[in-house]
Amino acid sequence: MTLASLIRKHDPEALANANPANAANDSRRSDGSLAALATLSLATPTGDESAPVRRWSVAFPDLDPVEVVFTPEATRAEVAAIYPGARIEALLGPTRRAATSAEAAELRALVRVVLADAPQEWDAVTAVALADPEAALTSFRVLAAEARERAIWGA
Repeated sequence: MTLASLIRKHDPEALANANPANAANDSRRSDGSLAALATLSLATPTGDESAPVRRWSVAFPDLDPVEVVFTPEATRAEVAAIYPGARIEALLGPTRRAATSAEAAELRALVRVVLADAPQEWDAVTAVALADPEAALTSFRVLAAEARERAIWGA
């Protein structure tokens, strides 16, 4: 079971997405990789086209750019193959701040609630979540609340 399959909307073909500006990611289908998470960002240009980079700005015509994070890092060619027709720019600026110990503990607990049926995914998902603790906490708090509600109401 992948993270993407756990956060799908009620329609199994539609990915959950609370921000309409992230619509560029809705058509992307994953092979089960937990490697990419998307958030909004501004782009910083890069000089080396072949260097693998963790964070990329992906923009389709008439849509806001979306930041995509790859673990392991991806080259421009790899990102372009995943997002054909998109404007792609490497994001080389400073990475987000590290999680505090309290945030890290909360994220570990939330990941276990959200992925209760997939303990084999806990470490990988937690590692990705810790790369952007603020955004991950926002997302996982909502997902955990929904998981608890489903557990109570059997939905």
